[in-house]
Amino acid sequence: MDKKFLKRYIEECPLTDFTDNGNVNERLLQLDEYLEKFTSYLYNNEPKLTQHFWEEYFASSQVLILQNSAFLRRALIFLDVVVGCFNFITSKYINGRKTSKKAEMLSVQLQNTFGLYKSLLTLAMNGCFHSVISEYRTLYESFVITKYLLLHPDLIPIYKEHSEFLVLHINKMANNNTSKQEKKYDDFINKYGKDFADNLVWTKSVITEPKDRKLITLVNECQLEPFFGPLYKVACNYVHPSSLASTSRISPDFIKPFLQVPMHIICYEICDYIIECKVVKKEAVIIKNMIEFLFDDITKDFSNVKQII
Repeated sequence: MDKKFLKRYIEECPLTDFTDNGNVNERLLQLDEYLEKFTSYLYNNEPKLTQHFWEEYFASSQVLILQNSAFLRRALIFLDVVVGCFNFITSKYINGRKTSKKAEMLSVQLQNTFGLYKSLLTLAMNGCFHSVISEYRTLYESFVITKYLLLHPDLIPIYKEHSEFLVLHINKMANNNTSKQEKKYDDFINKYGKDFADNLVWTKSVITEPKDRKLITLVNECQLEPFFGPLYKVACNYVHPSSLASTSRISPDFIKPFLQVPMHIICYEICDYIIECKVVKKEAVIIKNMIEFLFDDITKDFSNVKQII
């Protein structure tokens, strides 16, 4: 907002008494009437003001640079290629065919990963760096759960039911469930217990101690590569209230690992998907190597280049 306009608006206010003396309600009504003129001005000039906002936003930020970033463009190409490979495999080996629990689970998780990575890139292009880190955290946790379910495929049906139950649980708290949904909610409680709303309770048959039902337990059992851990800890520092999150300024170069590591995660997941869908050897070898070559090419190209993303 133009500070000259704001200064004039404040000066021209007809009210002079802002204490609690006299008829306070009457003065508040007069103030509301004056504020109505202000909001009417804003809404009547909405196109002009919105244009001004975007001009200021683009001029005062790195958005234009980010949206022309070579790395981000390559990352979008990578995503498009992987989604194309996923669609090819799905149409040939999944649609209308009986599949394993693992393949079905991976299909759902991969689509979730693609959506999250697209969000990551879109947020990065618009300078929303805190949100990039937050979305990365979600993507990584989803990846850990995927790897854990591959180790324990018997948990997949419980995991799916847990997801369904949480929707009912949220609706119950908001008092939005129908009688039919309430019955289903009660059926889940009778089947799995009152603690079924807990985040990782679907692992109960494997992780018997409630205190051990946390992400690090899953990470350790999956034996994930060590470089995943430190980046996740950094992400947690920014997602949860901390001195780091509240005082440090995030630069474009700082978030690059949060955009590169998801490519690595996607390579893992698409390779698992290829195995579980029993893709024929020729197609499997070509697709896996095509994706891995593209990933290596992108990360190699930009590993030693000092630039904004």
